[in-house]
Amino acid sequence: MAITVATTPTVSNGEKQLTFEVSDTGIGLSAEQAARLFQPFVQADVSHARRYGGTGLGLALSRQLAERLGGRLELVATALGWGSTFRLTVDVCMAGCASGRVETALAAPTAGVARFPQTAAVSLAGSSVLVVDDAADNRLLVGRFLKTLGADVVTASGGMEGVVVALSRPVDIVFMDIQMPDMDGFRATQSLRDRGFARPIVAVTAHAMRGDREACLAAGFDEYVSKPLTLRALADVVARLSQHTAMCH
Repeated sequence: MAITVATTPTVSNGEKQLTFEVSDTGIGLSAEQAARLFQPFVQADVSHARRYGGTGLGLALSRQLAERLGGRLELVATALGWGSTFRLTVDVCMAGCASGRVETALAAPTAGVARFPQTAAVSLAGSSVLVVDDAADNRLLVGRFLKTLGADVVTASGGMEGVVVALSRPVDIVFMDIQMPDMDGFRATQSLRDRGFARPIVAVTAHAMRGDREACLAAGFDEYVSKPLTLRALADVVARLSQHTAMCH
């Protein structure tokens, strides 16, 4: 894999433009596969989801985030058997406004995602929260949101590790990803319930279809939240849980 970074002045306003190009040596894409990239819940080869996990949201969310930063994410070259090259371009404000754009982009709701009602301020101060997700970026983002609410955050990179962590230390609430390659969220939650874990477990899933919430609650989860997550969505879940548990301090 090769990564190049360059800055160039834009034609319109003279501000600097930051360009990242990432080239890999993977399996590459056919013309048909390339045409379907950046669409939500679409993957070039569905067999990869079965082998490695994933839902086909990564590129779609990355493009949306890039556009909120005033930039663009695109596929610039690919060939079957040779790999692909992606380019990310964003404008960099000389006065330092790029960091403000990042905060706004991360906090803004994504089109097509269920909106959650505005809730009163909630606090997780003094609470230990476990985030279980096989994707490091998801663990980082969810952990950041939960720390904003005052939580002491611990993480696990898969379902089996999550079960071990939840049973080996005091944990007040678990945010459990559903689709993970080693042990999915359903099996991990069942394993915890079978071992007497009675604290709240929240299902975190990329699927927001009718009936998914009910299926998660029936499987032993206490709450359900869909990706991509926002601070408001997590605060709303915590507020609902606090109405019927002693989880919040």
